[in-house]
Amino acid sequence: MGSTIAIGLNGERCVIPAPQYGYETKITLPFHWQRRIPTGYSANDDGTAYDVRMCEAEWMLNEVDVALFTQFYTRVGRGADVNLWLHKNSGFTPFGPDRGDYGNYQVTISDVSIRGPQSAPYKYFTLACTLTAHTFPTVTAPTTQYDGLFQIGSAVGLRFPDDFPQAEQSYAIEQIFTRDGTAYARDRLPGSDNYETVLKMVCSRSRAYALLTYLVSTVRTNNLTIETLAGTYMFGSENGSGGTYVCQWVDSEILVKHSGFNRYEFELRFSLVSRE
Repeated sequence: MGSTIAIGLNGERCVIPAPQYGYETKITLPFHWQRRIPTGYSANDDGTAYDVRMCEAEWMLNEVDVALFTQFYTRVGRGADVNLWLHKNSGFTPFGPDRGDYGNYQVTISDVSIRGPQSAPYKYFTLACTLTAHTFPTVTAPTTQYDGLFQIGSAVGLRFPDDFPQAEQSYAIEQIFTRDGTAYARDRLPGSDNYETVLKMVCSRSRAYALLTYLVSTVRTNNLTIETLAGTYMFGSENGSGGTYVCQWVDSEILVKHSGFNRYEFELRFSLVSRE
């Protein structure tokens, strides 16, 4: 990645390179979902104070850097809340693009694994660990960059998913068969059918910041609208080729992968409420 990070506690400090691209941020949200009759979901939200953010990352470190990290971790970092300092424009967003890449974070380091040395690159070690965040610095929004024309709620300028929405439907028919093969069914009628879709988002940092901030800070378990062009079939062929859909965002966890420079990938699931 080309930048460095610093970890410190009680006067001890360790400076190592930033991890490789491909690290993942796990955002766990305290939503409790229950299917609602005739359709949709009801939810209880324990509040933003109970959101949890973790980062699973890997580093390629030479023998000097891995020794620095090992010494710091074994002396003061084990099971402790340590400070993670990121310099301005570091490019490393361990807890999501909406939590920034600059400032002082308080974290716990766990699940440490060190493998190596390797033959290629010669004498480099692979460090893997999990960072769990406790406090965050104030975040400045990145410079606005539009990726496309797609819109989810107030998050505009998004890139439409490359492989189109992955629509799913569940018809409200309960059916059983007797031992002689006779079928008995109870149909709660089309008004009780359930339609959901999964969007595989690819975003620049600007659009990932805008979308995640909107979902996690504003929407939570409330309804939102999604606007699509004709021919996109957001919720399958039964619900029109495009238009404006009222939806409920139904994820309790988001996995955000920083797959490359200015590129974030994550999946979102939505349940259809109505079509405008």
